[in-house]
Amino acid sequence: MLSQSPWRSIKQVLFKDKRKDFSVVLLAVFLSVIFSLGCVLSYQSLYADYRAKKHDEARRLLLSFEASSLRLFDYADSYLRALRAYHYEHGTGTQWREFLQTIRAPHSEQFFGVVTVVDRNGWVVYQSETPNEHLKSYGSMAKLDHFQYFTGHSGDSLFIGATRLGKMTGKYQYRVGRPLLKDGNFDGMVMLTLVPDQLMDPFKAMSLGRHSSVTMMTLEPKLIARLPRPNEDAYDRKMANLKESYGVDLQTDAEGQVFDVGSPFEPNSRRDIFFKRLPDYPIAIIVGVSELDLQDDMANARNSLFILAALFSASALIVAMLMLREKIQNRRLTAALAANREAEEQLRIAAAAFDSQGGTLITDAEGVIIRVNRAFSDSTGYQVEELVGKTPRVLKSEQHNDSFYQNMWEKLKQTGGWQGEIWDRRKNGEVFPKWLTISAVRDAKSVITHYVATHFDISERKKAEERIQELAFYDQLTGLPNRTLLRDRLKQSMIASERSGNYGALLFVDLDNFKTINDTLGHDCGDLLLKEVAKHLSTCIRAGDTAARIGGDEFVIILKDLGTILKDAAAHAEKVGEKILLALGRPYFLNDHDYHCTPSIGVTLFGNKGETLEEMLKQADLAMYQAKAAGRNTLRFFDPEVQTGVATRLVLERDMRKAIQEQQFVLHYQPQIDLRGRCVAAEALLRWLHPERGMVGPDTFIPLSEETGLILPLGQWVLETACRQLVEWEKTLDFAHLSVAVNVSGKQLHQKDFVERVVAILDRTGVDPRRLKLELTESQLLTEVEGTIAKITALKNRGVNFVLDDFGTGYSSLSYLKRLPLEKLKIDRSFVRDVLTDPNDAAITKTVIALAKTLGLGVLAEGVETEEQRQFLESNGCFLYQGYLFGRPLSLADFENFARLHGG
Repeated sequence: MLSQSPWRSIKQVLFKDKRKDFSVVLLAVFLSVIFSLGCVLSYQSLYADYRAKKHDEARRLLLSFEASSLRLFDYADSYLRALRAYHYEHGTGTQWREFLQTIRAPHSEQFFGVVTVVDRNGWVVYQSETPNEHLKSYGSMAKLDHFQYFTGHSGDSLFIGATRLGKMTGKYQYRVGRPLLKDGNFDGMVMLTLVPDQLMDPFKAMSLGRHSSVTMMTLEPKLIARLPRPNEDAYDRKMANLKESYGVDLQTDAEGQVFDVGSPFEPNSRRDIFFKRLPDYPIAIIVGVSELDLQDDMANARNSLFILAALFSASALIVAMLMLREKIQNRRLTAALAANREAEEQLRIAAAAFDSQGGTLITDAEGVIIRVNRAFSDSTGYQVEELVGKTPRVLKSEQHNDSFYQNMWEKLKQTGGWQGEIWDRRKNGEVFPKWLTISAVRDAKSVITHYVATHFDISERKKAEERIQELAFYDQLTGLPNRTLLRDRLKQSMIASERSGNYGALLFVDLDNFKTINDTLGHDCGDLLLKEVAKHLSTCIRAGDTAARIGGDEFVIILKDLGTILKDAAAHAEKVGEKILLALGRPYFLNDHDYHCTPSIGVTLFGNKGETLEEMLKQADLAMYQAKAAGRNTLRFFDPEVQTGVATRLVLERDMRKAIQEQQFVLHYQPQIDLRGRCVAAEALLRWLHPERGMVGPDTFIPLSEETGLILPLGQWVLETACRQLVEWEKTLDFAHLSVAVNVSGKQLHQKDFVERVVAILDRTGVDPRRLKLELTESQLLTEVEGTIAKITALKNRGVNFVLDDFGTGYSSLSYLKRLPLEKLKIDRSFVRDVLTDPNDAAITKTVIALAKTLGLGVLAEGVETEEQRQFLESNGCFLYQGYLFGRPLSLADFENFARLHGG
């Protein structure tokens, strides 16, 4: 402790060595200023983070309120349309009251008020709360803003009037209306009174603060409702100046921006506002985050930093005093100094731990708990003595992995602080979320001596957020996304498809004769069926796709990333649709009843066609009705060409599978001629002898076989058939010199056991492998280069020769060409066709021939159709030819006759 007159001793020391002692005081002041500045910067950083967090909460509240408002206005508009339709058919009379009871939903009276019908002259002809004999007391409503709007605008539109204080209810309300039309002309109007304050009530629990607000207004703008609601005078006085007060044009400004404006109802408050326009309605929702609320919420952090800065400054000055006293104090004073430092440390720890309203925990530098406050004990269920001496691991919930805690401690050691959301476990085993802030306490040498942790239980806030999220975006019966979430996901999927070039698909699923189950078995069974349908739909799609219920028995499926080829995307969508037809067509067991239900599915594709979201939904809906018209329990595409292509592809795939089983495929052989006109080899070409179509060319079925994987059994059959034919030709002198070239598919080549399959065929047929030539294309060599080279080398060692087909059409690389054990290169027909007329093709052909000679490879030209082409090739060193000049692909018998005539 300091003596009763410390300043006298300090004065003596200062006079004795002024400059040195004064520097100690200056250092203490300097450190205090630096630390205080650091506290200010820390507060600014914390404030910015908290403000961003509040902005995220405001955006979520905006989306939730938008969804609720859309449901209200959709229902109100449907209600008006139903009233108008009933008026057209029945007029007004006593039966209206019964009709209103039949169409009004439960609990709608808290939102909807009086229904009024006005004729073309402005006289009230019906009002739901007034007997008919008292209607004349209202007088003419020709001056009403609704009446003047409808008489001044042609067509059918929804009009939303200004907010007024109801004389009878004492609540603020506004009218929405639609015109009555007769032969397209104005014939009166029907109006409905809405109570906006009821719409705001569910969101009181999600208030962003007592100064923040949620506001609904028209785009003109006219104020409709606000939470918190201002007093009546301000409610009326500020209506005309909202645009000037906010400084925001709701009709033209872009959504998503953050506007820093003054409040029209709280002149001393600045706020950040977010707004969103309701689709299809001239309404805007505005969420304002008040700067006063942000400052109030951050008051604890600000006060804590202020206290910490004050403590540090006081400590620095005390340390300076102690340093001065040290020169004139004896050992007894040194002991008192140590006691003073200990008291100072305890004071700093106590101030940091207990000047907080939340639960606070203090540990030593090793993480052992030394103190907790009452709020912490109440929150976790542990008594103080149960926690002291243990580590915070006693609260661990196992909801976070080890890397989470590792990152927490790394940041804590680097920056001296950490904050974030974390899940812990109470003493009773309950897992709960909390917002945790941890600060490191350092001594004068910057060594960490303690950790102070403060937490706030956020369980109720999390539950409220989850409930609002569920109500706003998910169907309450099936748990699937609702129309609002579907529209958002479809919009995002369409944007992603336009960017990536991948097609997507929209499937509209409607249950056939669903009304029958409600009429016969009751709505309970109907609801059970809808739940089962939702489960089946979820099993038919991938994890990244979406299944949603948009109302009644209507479901919509979004399929993403179906590839960049339209027909492939259509085929994938068709397969998913067939899967849904099969899954939903199975019998259901509902309340001891067996029930069969089938769906009708409409499909449309989206990608780069530029359709709007509404157009996509309409296309899928139209396609679904086409499926209904086709007899139900079927699928139809919106695009007739795609529908035809899908049907043709399915038939062709089915016939190909049957053709493989029934061995409808045959081999034709195209001669390969040398310089002297002798037939020295042939290329085996696959043909399909269809029982109804006749001979089908490879361009028709080879691409599909590649897509479906049927190329693997086909390629195996071609290779084995060609080898067996070579064995037969070895027995005849006229054909013993022939070799056969067989094309190898990329899927075959990249099979792991490709070499073993080829060797097995060689052993099984007993063919001389030197007479077998396998033709590869350049594109097959671009992937798995090393593995491909190893496979070719292994078969080359068995005697099989390889030819590089279509050389020059791909991305030729000399680096792998020189490593491949090839026998010859094959010049593509695209170069040979114009070799006499196109200098570029002539130059490429000459280059390929020269390259082959340089590498010691043979060269063969395909597509030779004229003698002039052959002479050009011969003059440049190419002496093997294949093409229509010598012969088309021939059947086995015709080829053998050709080989006999040209074998000499």
